[in-house]
Amino acid sequence: MQRNSRTVRGVGAAVAVAASLLAGCGPRADLIPDPEAELATSSVAVHVGTTRARTPDGLWSRAEPDALNYAVIDVSVPPERVPGLVTLPGARPDPREDFLTLRVGTYRERAAFRAEARRALAGGRGGEEVVLTVHGFNNRMGDGVFRTAQMVADFGIAGPVFHYAWPSRGAPLGYAADRDAVLVARDGMQEMLQDLAAAGARDIVIVAHSMGSQLTMEVLRQMALRGDRAALDRLGGVVLMSPDIDPALFREQVEDIGKRPLAALGRSA
Repeated sequence: MQRNSRTVRGVGAAVAVAASLLAGCGPRADLIPDPEAELATSSVAVHVGTTRARTPDGLWSRAEPDALNYAVIDVSVPPERVPGLVTLPGARPDPREDFLTLRVGTYRERAAFRAEARRALAGGRGGEEVVLTVHGFNNRMGDGVFRTAQMVADFGIAGPVFHYAWPSRGAPLGYAADRDAVLVARDGMQEMLQDLAAAGARDIVIVAHSMGSQLTMEVLRQMALRGDRAALDRLGGVVLMSPDIDPALFREQVEDIGKRPLAALGRSA
């Protein structure tokens, strides 16, 4: 799909906004467009790369993996909200108080996504800087998308923001399955970083939470071992929130990656 529709500068600012990703196990966000969202006065476009399989209804599977595919999801942002919280609707959605899905658009191929990312970079006030968020354990796709939209709204990020959605089961008892899903999702995240670099992003700040931190470190290690410097050298910062990584494994990953701007917040789970 062709879309006609200032990012955070530096790791220090990214650390501040990253706190909004910590609420990983709350109520679930629904990606089905809601007619009430048309009445919203503000919305955020979240550009999403995902290795969740597409479903016949035009959305995505909760846990079935597939090749990397792209979408842009417009989320309506309520004016009456508490910063840092994602408020979800009950029986009667209210765009004044609830985050809602406004519309969902998909790209038929990666080249179309790169073209749109290039246009978004050119039109934003953040220059060639972008933020890429990566969700953690027990997250459905909408959870990460809505929290990314909340972060953009609360911190006034004016440039394009991207989200990588790997196929977590979104279930509290799905920890082992999610650990396997992280390994399957490595190539997809590397491809997304390559596409962002090809689109002109020259300063990519990755903000990852929980198990998404292990995914991020595995991807950066994989890129270093494969000699993928074209994308790896575009990283402006890596923020790991409550990283779900064994300290010994983390040290080995860092050694393989080499010198990178890393910031870890919270204890390793």
